[in-house]
Amino acid sequence: MSAPEYYHVSISRKPGGDSAVQLDFSLEEVKKAIVDPFLDKRELICGGYRLMYSEIEKVRISVSKEPSSNLIPKLEEAERIRSEASGLGSMGVSNWDVVDKSDDVTGKLLKDRSFWYDEMLVCNQGHIINSSFGRKPLKNKLRCDKCGSPTITQCPQCGSSIRGDLHEPHYVFAGENTPPLFCQNCGAEFPWKKKVEKETDATPMASKIDYILQNFNGISRPLRNRKHDRAPFKIQNEYDVQDVLHVLLNVEFRDVRPEEWTPSYAGASSKVDFLLKEQKIVVEAKMTRDGLADKELGEELLVDIARYEGTCEKLICFIYDPDERIANRNSLKKRP
Repeated sequence: MSAPEYYHVSISRKPGGDSAVQLDFSLEEVKKAIVDPFLDKRELICGGYRLMYSEIEKVRISVSKEPSSNLIPKLEEAERIRSEASGLGSMGVSNWDVVDKSDDVTGKLLKDRSFWYDEMLVCNQGHIINSSFGRKPLKNKLRCDKCGSPTITQCPQCGSSIRGDLHEPHYVFAGENTPPLFCQNCGAEFPWKKKVEKETDATPMASKIDYILQNFNGISRPLRNRKHDRAPFKIQNEYDVQDVLHVLLNVEFRDVRPEEWTPSYAGASSKVDFLLKEQKIVVEAKMTRDGLADKELGEELLVDIARYEGTCEKLICFIYDPDERIANRNSLKKRP
């Protein structure tokens, strides 16, 4: 059995704010209280202070084989000897000295992430209030505006965060349209489980497609970061988007027909990107580029809606925007 380790943390705020120090965390405690919130860019609590990510200037995490109750007397004795030898007065010993004199493991624990999950704010009846609790605090509410129930971001049993939106550089991927039914950490049922199950006895086909599209970049990430020095599959144009999407759709649906011809529109027949024959759903994939942003995409969507009217029961348009060329995403979502 390995010897116990004690983790100590000091956090310096940007000029004008109070700094904080806390000693004697276990590894699990320091990860839950400091490391995970910091890497997720969420609020954290240290030494009784609530600290927003934007306020933090520096974090130091150190580890020792002894608790602070053993270290402080040793540090005080070392300081007394130093003071007598130098003829100068003692500077005293504080909790900050415990952090500074122990072994620094900040770099090991606070490795930057290329992606992170925000917390989801859900009411006890299962209504999602905010799937980016930390990143969009203005949307947070103590009670649901639909039913008045209290809201939570953590499992009532174990305190683990309810996973929300996925964030990575240049992208934000919306989380689930329905809240999770079980805690991913302890497996306990959430308060809304029975209610949500009753409302969603069967998952609509369109919801499955919606899940694939909302998680498109996360699902395709392994293709861009392949192991053993294999050449990455880079999504550089609309055809690459279609290739990846074709594979993902085939996982869920048996009959996916790429580039299916449709009846003529405005005197000419045309191809759809994907036709799900059994479900009568058409999926169109687009990728922004020079000359194809808000205005042009809006015009193309209107043409697509008119072209496919009467040929399918549902048209789903997927727009892949890796360079964030779209200035107003909501305007495109609201088009008829």
